[in-house]
Amino acid sequence: MSLERGFIITFICGIAGGLAGTGIGYFVAACLPSYYRTVFQIKPDTNLIELGMGIGLLQGLGGGLAIGLVLSVAQAWYQSRRDAVLRSLESEQKI
Repeated sequence: MSLERGFIITFICGIAGGLAGTGIGYFVAACLPSYYRTVFQIKPDTNLIELGMGIGLLQGLGGGLAIGLVLSVAQAWYQSRRDAVLRSLESEQKI
C-alpha cells in the first residue's frame, strides 16, 4: 500500500466522521437540549445548536481520523503479509 493511499483513507474517514458527528451533535442539541445544559452547566441563553454541532464535529473528526489510521495500518500490515507469502511461494517454486 502506498503512503498516498493511507493518507486518502485517513482523510476520507476523518471527513465522514466529522460530518456524522456534526449531524449527531445537531440532533442531540435539537431534540435533547437539556443534555448540553446539564453536562456543561451553561447559561440558558447559549446557542445549543452551535455548541452541539461544534462538539460533534470535533469528536467525529477525532474518531474518524483514529478509525482511518487503524484501517490504514491494518491494510499495510495485510499487504506486507500477503507479499511475504507470495515471495516465499515464488522462491519455493524456483527451487
